[in-house]
Amino acid sequence: MPQSPKYAWFIRDEQIAEATLWLLLIVDGGVHRRSAVPSSGPNQRTSLAEATTDRPATRERELVEKAWNEENAVVLGYDVHGQPWKWNDETRVMQALVLGQTGSGKTTLLRNIITQDLMRRVGPPGERKKIPMVIFDGKGDLEFFHSLLPYIHRAGRMADLRLLNPPGLTLSVQYNPFASEDDNYMAQVSHGIWIVQSAQTSSSRSIN
Repeated sequence: MPQSPKYAWFIRDEQIAEATLWLLLIVDGGVHRRSAVPSSGPNQRTSLAEATTDRPATRERELVEKAWNEENAVVLGYDVHGQPWKWNDETRVMQALVLGQTGSGKTTLLRNIITQDLMRRVGPPGERKKIPMVIFDGKGDLEFFHSLLPYIHRAGRMADLRLLNPPGLTLSVQYNPFASEDDNYMAQVSHGIWIVQSAQTSSSRSIN
């Protein structure tokens, strides 16, 4: 009577250790996933986004105004614990770079910073002044400018607004870099021509 073949399995200690680690990771990940989302009932759960954005408008306004007046900072957003994430003026004097893919919120972040700066006042008590602002938009359209207009109006700074837009002369203010308030206009013109010539020389050297 033929005998059934026998198989011998050889498992090294390293393989046993690796399988054990994978099993522990799978179990640990499942436990953390269930505990990360708070549950208010058997079939109802609250997401992290809902938990952090469910904040009364009056409370948020108090937090923002406190950051403006007491900490010389703007509020960029809120962390996972619902605490405001602030950007103070001492840090802002250094250069900053905002990176992200299309649709990730770069323009929204810049708009939030600009709209807060429109409302803020800086300086010592009793001498607080509006923040002078220069905004460059290289997209070539006025969509971002139009989105800021309601905030500029709400801040009472429409009289401070100047739009320099060479393609749209009907909306743009006029700017003459060679203008001078005294009779010594030739020095102003010569200085402007020298700047243009220096820029052309530098660009030709870099090309060569």
